[in-house]
Amino acid sequence: MANRSNFPAARNGFRERAVLAAARQVFVEKGYKDSSISEIARRAGVASGTVYLYFENKENLLHHVLAVFVRDLTELVEQDLKVINGHVERLRCVIARHLQTLTAEPELCALFIREAHMPERQGAGLIQTVKHRYAAVLSHVLEEGMAAGALRNDISPAIARCIVIGGLEHLTLKTWSGRLPFDVGMAIDGLMRLLVRQEIEVDAAGRVLGPALERLEHIADRLTAATSSGQPEKRDGKQAASGMPGKTTV
Repeated sequence: MANRSNFPAARNGFRERAVLAAARQVFVEKGYKDSSISEIARRAGVASGTVYLYFENKENLLHHVLAVFVRDLTELVEQDLKVINGHVERLRCVIARHLQTLTAEPELCALFIREAHMPERQGAGLIQTVKHRYAAVLSHVLEEGMAAGALRNDISPAIARCIVIGGLEHLTLKTWSGRLPFDVGMAIDGLMRLLVRQEIEVDAAGRVLGPALERLEHIADRLTAATSSGQPEKRDGKQAASGMPGKTTV
């Protein structure tokens, strides 16, 4: 009998790969609860007993399917990062690769989120191993970017990681359920704006440059309109404060 504790990458039998592929398909189509070993075996072209040569039960098979999915995504990200320079671009790379996977296989992404976060799955060694590996890659990119001043450092790397993973999981479930029109470019830009440090830049004459200028002009227009109407500009019920920043993070 095969050593069932081995990670799937270490075992390359044809029948085992066929069972994993069939299980992935059945779990996506029917969900874990309504899937059966007999259906998985039928699609894999093997006897039901053959499945148990490689996997202890249906739950163990699910753990392997989810582990392979996240392992493959993590390896793609790691390969991408080998040829990507620049802290901002490296973060963009991680987010983009995840979103590309989402658009290619939204049902599988949703299956992972639904099942991997179930309390009974938290002790699954395979799932925890691959989740930690992916989180470690993302954390490394965030920590390097923060240390270099390219990413916001007014929040902790752990919180930044939660922003990225939480945002991606939210998009996954909304997309899978059909409740959210999905645009990869807009999603990437939205998450990047939350984490990339942007500074007000000035030219030699002290004039504000770049996107910050547009934001400041918008604020100025609002203040002008408020002054003309005789009403103070308010934000969240409080009068807006004014100041004269130098080079300020916005």
